[in-house]
Formats: sequence, structure tokens, C-alpha cells
Amino acid sequence: MRIFIFAFITLFGLGAQAHIRAKTSGNLVPRSTSDSLKSAPCGGVARALSSATYTPGQTITMTWEETINHPGRFEISFSPAGDANWQLLKTIPDTMDNTNDLPHQYSTTVTLPNTPCTACTIQLIQVMTENPMSPTYYYSCSDIKLQSATLTPPTTTPVSPVCP
Repeated sequence: MRIFIFAFITLFGLGAQAHIRAKTSGNLVPRSTSDSLKSAPCGGVARALSSATYTPGQTITMTWEETINHPGRFEISFSPAGDANWQLLKTIPDTMDNTNDLPHQYSTTVTLPNTPCTACTIQLIQVMTENPMSPTYYYSCSDIKLQSATLTPPTTTPVSPVCP
């Protein structure tokens, strides 16, 4: 019986396997490094205590890896606050379906919205389309702030009057 259980676990695994993992890109850090987050909108992972800060309208680079090969696409969305009111920023096709060199590495640039916010979120979703009538989703989020660059006023040196 033990041999049967071992063989079953070895051949079929224990449930669903991981699929996608956002990677740190510059100062953009994912909330979690887990690659098996299936709960919308951010895999059930709470906001981080710190956030990457960008300028509204800035273009950033995002990187991620697909750990198990599935047909589908990746979607990058933005939430201005509270992990709600998501705005789709970009859709990226899964172009490595025919390669077995896992994990598949992806990178893309994304232009952030022009609206300042202090508790915004970037969301990465893997949409797996083996069953187009019922796609499966995996999630990863990164917390960010969008604020205008603060200008530091120039420093001046007081001029002493010249006395003859």
C-alpha cells in the first residue's frame, strides 16, 4: 500500500502545481514570491508595509516567470486604491507554449497611469486557456505609490554688502 501511495504522489503530485511568479524588477517587489496564488485579486496576500515609488505616467519594467507550461496570456492591471477598480494596462500573449525549458522568463514595459496615488497596486494575472469556457487564473501583486517628483528649491547664499 505504501508503494502505491508513493507512486501516486510521484506520478500525479499533490493537487495543483504552481504556475506563475512575479520577480523583483528594480524597486518593484511582489507581495509574495509564491507561484501558486489562485485567490483574486492578489492571491490572498495583504498589502506590504513599504511600496515602490514612481512618477505618474512613468514607464517601468516588469519581469515574471511561468513555472509550468500552459497556453494562455498574461494581464497587467492597475488599482488606484484598495485592490479594487482595476484598469487593464497591458495583455501579453504566452509565446513560449512550445518550449520545455522551464521556467519561462518574461519581461515587458508598462506605462503607469498619470494619476497620483499613495496605495496603488500593480497586478499580474496568468490566464490559462486550456479550457476556454472556464479559464484558470493565477495572481501576483506589487504595491506602489505614484507621486509627482518634488522639486527642491535652489539654495541661495546671502550676499554681504560691500562697504568701501
